[in-house]
Amino acid sequence: SELINSNLFITSLDDKRNWYRFHHLFQEQLQLLLNKEMETDVVDSLREKASKWFLNNDFIEEAISQLNQVGQFDRSLEIFTDYRLTLMSQTRFQRLESILFNFPEFFRKKKSVLLITEGWILLQKGNIPKMAEHLEHLEIFLKKEDLSEELFSLLMGELHTMKTFDTYLSNVDLNACLEHCEKAIELLNGRHPYALGMAWVYYGATLQHKGQTIRAKKEIFKMLEFAEEPMLRGHLLLIVIFIDWFEGSLDAVIDTAEHLLDLGMQTGIKMLIVNGNIFKGISLYYQNKDQQARAYLIKSDELRRYTYLHMSFGTGMALADIYAKEEEFEKKDEIIKKYEATAIHQGGKLFNTITKSASASLKWKYQNERSGLKWAKENDYTDFLPLASLFSPEIVQAEILVLDDDQESLDLAQKILDLNIEFFQSRNDKNVLIRAYVIQALLFYKNNKRKEALKTLEQAFELTTSGHFIRPYKELGEEMRKLILLYKDMRPHDVHADEILTSFEDHSVELVTLSMRESEVLQLLPGRTNKEVANKLFISEKTVKTHITNIYKKLQVINKQEAIVKAKSLSLIE
Repeated sequence: SELINSNLFITSLDDKRNWYRFHHLFQEQLQLLLNKEMETDVVDSLREKASKWFLNNDFIEEAISQLNQVGQFDRSLEIFTDYRLTLMSQTRFQRLESILFNFPEFFRKKKSVLLITEGWILLQKGNIPKMAEHLEHLEIFLKKEDLSEELFSLLMGELHTMKTFDTYLSNVDLNACLEHCEKAIELLNGRHPYALGMAWVYYGATLQHKGQTIRAKKEIFKMLEFAEEPMLRGHLLLIVIFIDWFEGSLDAVIDTAEHLLDLGMQTGIKMLIVNGNIFKGISLYYQNKDQQARAYLIKSDELRRYTYLHMSFGTGMALADIYAKEEEFEKKDEIIKKYEATAIHQGGKLFNTITKSASASLKWKYQNERSGLKWAKENDYTDFLPLASLFSPEIVQAEILVLDDDQESLDLAQKILDLNIEFFQSRNDKNVLIRAYVIQALLFYKNNKRKEALKTLEQAFELTTSGHFIRPYKELGEEMRKLILLYKDMRPHDVHADEILTSFEDHSVELVTLSMRESEVLQLLPGRTNKEVANKLFISEKTVKTHITNIYKKLQVINKQEAIVKAKSLSLIE
């Protein structure tokens, strides 16, 4: 306290306040005086001494910085090579990037450790295509560089781990992905918990997609018995979550996500905390438990920079959906804009498509904006991006189209579903198949193919028995409820159908009392925009929107189409 009170332009260098440094502005002034009054070799000697002091007192980054300033890049690299593993295990990628780019560009381009590290940073940012391009010739480069056998093995293990992302998410080559996983696990051999954990994640996911779920879980649980390092244990729990997610077992996902959260809270590893929140939140969301899901999704959004982008985007869009459903449109818009900015800043066609599909869906479902339907009709569905499992843009596109009664929209939805269903059947991804089958069933129903509709609905129910999926059904509104009632006539003892129908109770026939003006607005809604209704009644468009909001609440619906369908069923309009 005496040092601080003496106003010597100093700030604490550590949390315990054992060490101090000058304030950076005063430090810069001293630096100018030092360089002006001292010879270069004297300054360099002081920096070397400073780097030793920093290193001995565990200020690794400062030690690296001092060595780089005197051109001792090789010595600096020796320190960085081990330290980067610590930073990755703590998921401190921003700090890792800062240190990496402290090395001059000419040096970064000729050292494998630095090139591999840059690949990890590209991956963390979600720019998988650029990462793949970055890694393209790195294996040849590794073999040419004079590396110890141990370091070569480690870097090759990391390289194979990163290649699993490309083969899984971009090239969609499961056999190649499995080969890279097996090589990575063999080469890492217990070292580098972060990279090893990621290799196990894609190893387990690939086995599940190949229909070997039992084998995958058996090997993962065996590994869990011996894995003590928290980051590795966290990744092993994460792949159990992924496997259950692909199997459509939401209850199991929630249970394991709680274990992952506990481990994250005990160790302070934010990557484990955010992924625990992501999967608990998204699972509750699909179980239609919005109020419970909301808290976890908000936390996921707050910590999104500690996980991979293809994970965080799905929960961000789910949170936006909850905000829209609760008519918190400003919050919804804020979320969408934030993720749109991230997609633009960090690149990636997948992320752009996710945000555009989510925005279109929310505008169409909750705000009755035809721009949402326009996007669904015009988006190129053949430019297939099938691997955003937490929020599949193609499935969202088909859902928007199936909620439109235009035959052209229904035909386009069918083409999208044909492409998606075939792919996800080959991937054994039951989670996405549930959502696709539900939309497909309603599509058949709307096209007067009742037999096919009931058969497809039965397929969806068969996959959802252990997951308590509700949202994919409920989002499709009154016509889906009617279809499920038809299914119940065929399968009267289907418990899951009963559970979903219970969620539709607020859509069942009941006494609804509308004011005179609300009735007038409701009568004019079919086939007209809000502005046209306002002109007919000689009131403002804002007043029309207020009446529509009240109508939605009284009818207990979430969009214009549902309001019209329910109003007709209650004989409120012709």
